[in-house]
Amino acid sequence: MINKLRRLVDRGSFYIESRHAIKDPIAWRNKYPILPPTDNPIVTFATPIFEKRRAPNWDIVLRNLKISINAVRAQSNPNWRMIICSQDFPEEIDFDDRVIFLKYPIKHHGRSDQLPKTRHIANFTARQYSDDGYVFFLDGDDIPHPDLVDFIVNDNNGQGYYIDKGYSADLDVGVIFERTDHEGQLKPFHLYCGSCNAVRFDARYGKSNVLHVALRDNHMSTIEDMKNRVGLKLTPIPFPAMIYAVCHGTSMQDLRGRRGDYLDLPGVRKIDDQHARMIFSEFGLVGKN
Repeated sequence: MINKLRRLVDRGSFYIESRHAIKDPIAWRNKYPILPPTDNPIVTFATPIFEKRRAPNWDIVLRNLKISINAVRAQSNPNWRMIICSQDFPEEIDFDDRVIFLKYPIKHHGRSDQLPKTRHIANFTARQYSDDGYVFFLDGDDIPHPDLVDFIVNDNNGQGYYIDKGYSADLDVGVIFERTDHEGQLKPFHLYCGSCNAVRFDARYGKSNVLHVALRDNHMSTIEDMKNRVGLKLTPIPFPAMIYAVCHGTSMQDLRGRRGDYLDLPGVRKIDDQHARMIFSEFGLVGKN
């Protein structure tokens, strides 16, 4: 009951504050200025996953989540935490003070609850911590490059980042794909994968700089949303920084009825096996091809 009441309060306060920000973003930003970042920012991976009864296959969800967690734990820079949010506790996952489970108190009612869970993570982070850094939106079936956190922490632009270079992969058969546009040019990664944005987070002075995290909507419009709504200018990560796992039955591509025919999609091409082995090795996924 307490969690449900807290969720309702958070949702109400978010709605009121977000109306102010969207109606007059300049006035809102003047009220809550972007403060200079510290020299030791934390990257918080925000990972919402299915409610168990709504998951296409809970065992596969857990298998993929373990791969994502292992990739986060393998980051070359230790300045990270990972918050996994669901209605149901993921069995067989090793949680500690860095990989944290956050229960989502509202049952799924037929609509996607990924974004509300992300907002729940943002509000929890503001209540629980008083540090600053970046919130990275990471789906539970995607694999970050081992140097992703290190780049963000050392570059530390005080605004945020997006990934425009990355890959899709069928981990079960060890195949990596690239996406192209209608002219055959590589398609920016952030236009087809949701695990692509890190936005500025600052809880040193309360929850005032949490709203912009929660205002993230469709990942394809996040760059413009952050710029227009709250004045944050996201810059690109300069290397392929994410693998989007597909063809396992629970990715968004799969849920749109595309499992098993990924290569038949317009603008999808297979990377040659030798290059794929190099990519898997670079991401710490040895033996996939």
